[in-house]
Amino acid sequence: MTRVELPWPSSALSPNARGHWSIVAKAKAAYRKAAWAICIANGLGKLDASAIHLTLTFCPPCKRRRDADNLLASMKAGIDGIADATGIDDSTYTITLARGPVRRGGAVLADIEVAP
Repeated sequence: MTRVELPWPSSALSPNARGHWSIVAKAKAAYRKAAWAICIANGLGKLDASAIHLTLTFCPPCKRRRDADNLLASMKAGIDGIADATGIDDSTYTITLARGPVRRGGAVLADIEVAP
């Protein structure tokens, strides 16, 4: 298992944001590239596997309540970045969501393990 600490997703990535398409597209591209770069920097490269189990632990920047489905939707670009780094299609992923403690600036801890 490899743990990767990703930054908290931009508010522009929330499905509730309703931002201009060009701002959303830039935010998605930036977060996807950041997730890829962080995976590579942590030694996570192409994996010889057909599927991954991904556990996402959301450590929010404040105590505000958030829906689990919105948290997952905000991570779509990040999951795509992990797929780019590992070379495994994210349609084969199994995903577990968890809530972590509040952290200054927020973070998403991604535990990546090869599925059996």
